[in-house]
Amino acid sequence: MLGTALLLGVMIAPVPRGTGKAMLRDLVNATIGFEALSAEVRKPSKSLHRMLAARGNPSTENFFGIVKALQKKTRTRLRVAVQAG
Repeated sequence: MLGTALLLGVMIAPVPRGTGKAMLRDLVNATIGFEALSAEVRKPSKSLHRMLAARGNPSTENFFGIVKALQKKTRTRLRVAVQAG
């Protein structure tokens, strides 16, 4: 689970455009899977695939719904911290 927690933390950090969604998609595939995620967030699996595609654009609500489901599955917590500098 530590690797998953690290991936989840890195996924949210500033990365080149599109990389975050690719990492999120990989994390979904490695943990919960799109079908179970679909049931958890009450969105069609196909829609979730489109949201996390290279040209996808998930809403804030959908993005955080996915993150919440991943946190629940991996038993991790996302923390946001601001660093000066």
